[in-house]
Amino acid sequence: MNPRAPSVSGAGGCLIELTMQLAILMVGKQAVKSVTEVVVPTVSVHLSKRNNTGHGQMTRWEADYDLSPLPSHGMFKEYLESVLQYGFTTLFVTAFPLAPLLALLNNVVEIRLDAGHLLTHTRRPFAARAQDIGIWQGILHALSTSA
Repeated sequence: MNPRAPSVSGAGGCLIELTMQLAILMVGKQAVKSVTEVVVPTVSVHLSKRNNTGHGQMTRWEADYDLSPLPSHGMFKEYLESVLQYGFTTLFVTAFPLAPLLALLNNVVEIRLDAGHLLTHTRRPFAARAQDIGIWQGILHALSTSA
C-alpha cells in the first residue's frame, strides 16, 4: 500500500459514512421496531378475538387471564435496547450531534408503546424485589467512563 495515496472515502473521511449509518440506526431501525411492536400484538389479539367469538361474552378476569404472560426473561430486551441506544448516543455524539435529540424522542415514544403493550397485551407480572438493575449498572458505568 502507498501511504501517500489519497483516502478512498473523500475529503470528509469516514465521518460522513458514520453519520449516515448512525442516522439510519437511530431513525430507521427504531421506527421499524416501533411499528412492529404495535402491529404484531394488535393483529394477534384481533385474530384471537375472531377465533373466540362463538363462546359468548367473557368476564373481565377471564379476558385478562387469556392475555399472554410476561416473558421469562422479563425486561431484558427493554434494558438491552436502552443500553445500546445510550452507548451509541454517548460514544458517537461527535459524529452525529442529533443523536441525543433523536434518542429523547424515541424514548418518549417507546415509553408510551411499552406501557400500552404491558397494559393491554400481557398479564400483570408478579412483583419481585431488586436491589438495583444488576449487571446493567456496570455496563452503563463502563460506557460512561469510556465516553
